[in-house]
Amino acid sequence: MSSSTSDAFRMKQILDYIGKVEQHYMKIHKSVSMYMQTLAKLRDRGEDVATAITAYSDSETSLLAKSALKGFAENLFIIEDYRTAQLIRLETKVLETLERGAVYCRESKDQVKKLFSAAGAKGAKGKIPHDKSAPKPSSDKDQQSPLSENLKASRELEEEMDRFEKKKLRNIKMLISDAVHIELAFFSKALEMQTLCYKSVAMISEDQDFQQFRNTLQPFAKPSTSAEKGVALDSNFNASSGDRRWQEYSKEGEESERLPKCCPSLIPDARSSHECTSVDDVKMDVKAKGTNDRSIN
Repeated sequence: MSSSTSDAFRMKQILDYIGKVEQHYMKIHKSVSMYMQTLAKLRDRGEDVATAITAYSDSETSLLAKSALKGFAENLFIIEDYRTAQLIRLETKVLETLERGAVYCRESKDQVKKLFSAAGAKGAKGKIPHDKSAPKPSSDKDQQSPLSENLKASRELEEEMDRFEKKKLRNIKMLISDAVHIELAFFSKALEMQTLCYKSVAMISEDQDFQQFRNTLQPFAKPSTSAEKGVALDSNFNASSGDRRWQEYSKEGEESERLPKCCPSLIPDARSSHECTSVDDVKMDVKAKGTNDRSIN
């Protein structure tokens, strides 16, 4: 196998290796992009759930349940905000790293082609001509210069591949570590907020909420009962007050009947003053008045 054939085979082998790395970068980039699209849809659905729970809490009659559901919905919104931050970090630290890795692969392929082209050109210049009439190299130094140029090109190619391999390993390690850190940061925050969601729901007391529900329905469920009680109280009060007034009036009538009919002028005096409040006192006054009339006659 000639040197040119071996160089072409070696170049093809190196270019295929770099091309496979580039393809893997693009496949991972596509997969991460689809994963991020799924996360974005999940975030939108989570916000829809939080919005629906907020609307339900607004219609809740129990104050304790209303507060608990609102707190639950607010924590869900915060979780989706963390998911948005997760998407932004994945885009900047993972997708962009994969894109830069693919670009670096293309640049490395171009650099490898240039090195092989330069080595081939130098090798062609250093070839010994087969024509006997052609001038021979003047010294051993001129014969060794093409060999040294080939060694130099080989070293440059090895250095280029070493740089490519180190950067490839560094990039894949960095982007996977960043992806794991991003996921851990999100899930730690999500776990914290989910704990608050659980505590918010645990605040709901079935017994207290049910009693509050019964209390809210009581004024509307028994309006006639309270009205009837009010009417009954008013009627009893009116009846009792009427009875008291009738009894007082009847007592006054009985006392007026006890007075002598011949002395109607004494009736108002008996009612207005405290001096003649009984029938005996009235009779004594009448006798005294008759005695005075006879003594005058």
